[in-house]
Amino acid sequence: MCTLTLIPEAQGYTLTMNRDEFKSRAEAGLRQHREGSVEASFPVDGVAGGTWVGVNDRGVSLALLNRYQAPSITDAKSRGNIIKNAIFKKSANDILAFLKALDVRSYNPFNLIMIDNHSVYQFHWDREEYRWDSRLLHQPMMFTSSSERFEQVSAYRQARFTKCLAERTASRNIEQFHLSQQPGRESDSVLMSREKVHTKSIVRIRVDSYSACLDYFDTESIFDNRVSLQSATHSNLLTLKAEAAVLADCAC
Repeated sequence: MCTLTLIPEAQGYTLTMNRDEFKSRAEAGLRQHREGSVEASFPVDGVAGGTWVGVNDRGVSLALLNRYQAPSITDAKSRGNIIKNAIFKKSANDILAFLKALDVRSYNPFNLIMIDNHSVYQFHWDREEYRWDSRLLHQPMMFTSSSERFEQVSAYRQARFTKCLAERTASRNIEQFHLSQQPGRESDSVLMSREKVHTKSIVRIRVDSYSACLDYFDTESIFDNRVSLQSATHSNLLTLKAEAAVLADCAC
C-alpha cells in the first residue's frame, strides 16, 4: 500500500512516495550501491531485502506499488527485486527493454512507474495481462494502492491531491499532502494508519540537470516532521553521468 506523486520541475522532477506496510515489518535503511558503471540509491526492505523505489546516476527513477485488487499466488517471487535488477542497467532504454521482457508470471500483481527526463512509463501486471504505456510529465501526477476498499481510498486520496494542487504551488505543498492525516479517516489518509499497518516510511527523490538526491524518512522521522519533510534519516546524492539526458532540454 503506497502513495506516489510526481511533480515536474523546471530542471527535472520530484518524486515522493509513502510506503504503507505492516507495523511489524522492518526496513533496513538506505543503500547507495554501484554495479558496473551505474550507481544507484534506494531503501531496503528488512525482510526480503528488495526495494520499492530508487534512483540511479542516469536520472532514472523507479517505483513499485502492489496491485491488491488483482488475484495473487502464494509462492510468488519478491516484487522488491524487480527494481534492484532493473536500476543498474546502463541506460533508460536498457531499463525499458529489461522491463518489457520481464517474465512476470512468477510475481504477484503490481504497477511499476519509471521516470526518465519528463517521460513517465507505467507497467501493469494483473496476472492476466502485462502491459505498459507512456506519457509526458506535463503536470503533477498521483498513484496509489490500498489493500482494502481500493476505489473509495483512491478517490479520497485523489480528491485530497487535487485540493493540494489548487491551494498552493505543487512543489511547495506536496510535502503537506504526504504528511496529511485527517482525524476520523486515518485508514484512508495518505499518512495512513490502521490496526496492523501504517505509513512506514517516506522517500523523496529530487532530480535536476546535474544531480539526483534521495531523502529517506523512517517512521520516527516522519512524526518528527509533521509540518514539512526537513530532517531526513538518511540522504544520498548522486552526480548524473555525462551520458545521461539533460533534463533542462526536455519538452515539458
